[in-house]
Amino acid sequence: MTVGRSRHRIARSRVPRRLRLLLDPAALRHWLLVLALAALVAGIVARSLGAAERARQAWGSTAPVVVAARDLEPGEALDAGALQTVRWPTALRPAAALRAPPADGTTAGEALAAGMPIDAAQTRSPERLDHLRTVAIPIDGAALPVRMGDEVDVWAVEDLGAPVDGAASARRVASDAEVISRSDGAVVLALDADDVEATAAAAATAVVVLVGSA
Repeated sequence: MTVGRSRHRIARSRVPRRLRLLLDPAALRHWLLVLALAALVAGIVARSLGAAERARQAWGSTAPVVVAARDLEPGEALDAGALQTVRWPTALRPAAALRAPPADGTTAGEALAAGMPIDAAQTRSPERLDHLRTVAIPIDGAALPVRMGDEVDVWAVEDLGAPVDGAASARRVASDAEVISRSDGAVVLALDADDVEATAAAAATAVVVLVGSA
């Protein structure tokens, strides 16, 4: 009996290992499960990569965009705490949006909402600020309803009481003036230094009308 069992073990040991695994039902089920899971994972990865590639093709490449990190008021410094640079799909990126933070000393030229892309027209550079002057303009209750950050043109309307040829005389004395503040009887404008003299004269001798864009 002992000799018989030894011969049986010797015979099985001569069977190649791979063949023994195939002949073992438990081992066969194990490796079939492993192969099935591997195929499932490969399929998921392939679908994910395909979806990512389709999204990339649909939106195109991305580009950096400077946005407001929080709500900003006109005149606030556009420093590291006020801005952040994010990546947007090139197809959605506004053409005028800044790609990099502006120079030190740049301020917000208007109210900016958090997450809003920022372009140069919405900022005031240090050089621009150096050339601006503030002027207080008297206004009445019927004046254009303006708020901080609005840009307006300043017009002087003369001889309202005695118009010449049936029409009042009007002339523009300043363009793209920025509203700094407003009270019940006056509005403070930041305007180009070259426009200060004409604007001050208009405020003293004529009726000043503020004209904004629609």
